[in-house]
Amino acid sequence: LDLPVPWRVMASPVRLLQRLPAVLSVGDVATASRVLAEADVRAFSDLTGDHNPLHFDTGFAAKSRFGSPIVHGMLYATLFNAIIADAMPGAVHLTQTFDFRLPVYPGDEVLARLRVSEVHPAQRRVVF
Repeated sequence: LDLPVPWRVMASPVRLLQRLPAVLSVGDVATASRVLAEADVRAFSDLTGDHNPLHFDTGFAAKSRFGSPIVHGMLYATLFNAIIADAMPGAVHLTQTFDFRLPVYPGDEVLARLRVSEVHPAQRRVVF
């Protein structure tokens, strides 16, 4: 895959996904990772308009349960979009549900993992 830097997708599972539903099996896995920098948080904030001080203001964030600024949850959630879009060009991403269990801080590396749970070859549909 030819991904923009700094996105890094683990090659072998994603190449499997490029073959689309005919050869996918329940349990197949694809991953993507990225180190999320303060510049990414600022760019995401500017794009979305989410300027919550929890993401930028060290003093404000220090008083929170997180202790320092955190990355927007929806920023690191986009790693799943990267896997789907780059592995299956033209695929439509229909739904997604998250539980944000731990904070992500600027400088952390985040790993996203998709596991195939259903394959519907006749509809050319894959459920992760």
